[in-house]
Amino acid sequence: MLHQVRLSFIRSLTRSSHTTLSYRRTATSPAFNPINMLPDKTHSSPAISAVDIVAAVAGTGVDIGTGTEAGSKAEESFVTILETIDPTTIIYLSKDLEDPIPEISQPHTRQVLEQAAQFLREGQVVGMPTETVYGLAANALDSVAAQRIFKAKNRPQDNPLIVHVSSLKMLRSILKNNEIPAVYSDLIQTYWPGPLTLLFPRSNLIPNEITCGQATVAVRFPSHPITRALITICDRPLAAPSANSSGKPSPTLASHVMDDLQTKIPMVIDGGQCSFGIESTVVDGLRVPPAILRPGGVTFEQIKQVSKMEGVQVYKKHFTDVAMEQAPTTPGMKYRHYSPEAEVVLVEYIRPSSLPLGQIKDTEMNGSRSNRVSDTTHQPSLSSSSPHSSLHFSSQSSPISSLPPLSSSSLESTTGQYNLIMKEIERLKQHGKKRFGILRTSFTVPLPSPPTTTAMKAGMLIRKDKEDQQSHGLETKRSTSENEATIIEFPLGQGSKPEDVARELFRGLRYLDDQHVDCIFVEGISEEDEGLAVMNRLRKAASRTISAESLE
Repeated sequence: MLHQVRLSFIRSLTRSSHTTLSYRRTATSPAFNPINMLPDKTHSSPAISAVDIVAAVAGTGVDIGTGTEAGSKAEESFVTILETIDPTTIIYLSKDLEDPIPEISQPHTRQVLEQAAQFLREGQVVGMPTETVYGLAANALDSVAAQRIFKAKNRPQDNPLIVHVSSLKMLRSILKNNEIPAVYSDLIQTYWPGPLTLLFPRSNLIPNEITCGQATVAVRFPSHPITRALITICDRPLAAPSANSSGKPSPTLASHVMDDLQTKIPMVIDGGQCSFGIESTVVDGLRVPPAILRPGGVTFEQIKQVSKMEGVQVYKKHFTDVAMEQAPTTPGMKYRHYSPEAEVVLVEYIRPSSLPLGQIKDTEMNGSRSNRVSDTTHQPSLSSSSPHSSLHFSSQSSPISSLPPLSSSSLESTTGQYNLIMKEIERLKQHGKKRFGILRTSFTVPLPSPPTTTAMKAGMLIRKDKEDQQSHGLETKRSTSENEATIIEFPLGQGSKPEDVARELFRGLRYLDDQHVDCIFVEGISEEDEGLAVMNRLRKAASRTISAESLE
């Protein structure tokens, strides 16, 4: 009831008489200037202010925090506003990057953006969609607002934030000498706006809280229309890490943000599922040779083709730097990330040349290493005579048999991975584990949308539906009279299309965690194109890996 009353109050206050829906800078929205980006409660805007919301919820006992300083000394709690807007109601008629202006076709879209912008001007944080993952945005020039990001996420204080801009004009205004390094000119022209972050020399305008004391600042020009329009209307660059609890899988749906941060932040904008599904690529062009510090949506193969990026190296693949890892210049370098509550076991990609299988190598990702040898030369069978006899299938329950056949090379690889998983499940069952999840990358076509949850007999397929049929898994109960295991399989996509796997990866991890599985197995993919970013995230999420090696 409180939520409904509050939204009704907000909508009544944000109703305005604007006849034009294009964002234009006027006397009350001055030309872009870093001075105007500092916290300012007097900034003219038709959006509701935090003070108005205090009045709306007066007497409820809800502490919503009312400004850059207010609420920073005490625990903040919110009745989090969730507003949905359609990204297609925001368009850019020009490809100009210097100072692009959004055209907004719906009053509701403008109203929500103005409301979010007002929170940001007052030093608060807002969950917003981007093309990569949902971000937790705050004014990048306000140190206290940046602290709110760290507090809401429970983020380590030495993990830098990425700054987001909506124009090259805004970028120049926050850089040293207002200059963009020439080494980035072709990268910017080719891949901005988009999922690419670049390192720049830090100016005095950027607070220490953003860079964690480093001499460089990471900046991105996003392509998502909601993100771009919000930055423009807010008239401030926005710092925005992923909008999740620190260490958990990044959010690709607004529901993920609400799961993690509801009551911790005042507002979330729902713009649908993120199109890339993993964070941006981070490039340091200030070093020689240039380096990809974090792989992402713009691939190594693409970057090395760009002028001035010849010889680009990938961190952890072509070089390492202990000092850089201890004092990172960008997110994703130091800490374990992307981990659900359940244990994650990465099953390394098996190239066809490495088959037949003979040995499982079990590697602890964050501790000692141990080798465990077991026979893996059997191919999976769907009959009761399978070597995995305690996990017998009926013919109806096989997710592979119901799909078109894989190519011979793909079948070899994915069959080998699946065989390793079945072996490991057998071992874990002996230790009392009962529920398992598998993120599959061996499907050749997308699975049909599942029906609503239906209970079926053991040994038969059970399809699950969640989040209004936006997420689904295949649950197969495989049992014997002695023991039973429940296995939920979530298709990420075909391994040969890593962009599809990337889009579904974090959603799959969160979905399986919601099913309360004891362990999540992930079928790894080749580290080509977007596969490099996928495997980077999986290695950070996994507590251990299992891989196949040929017998010498």
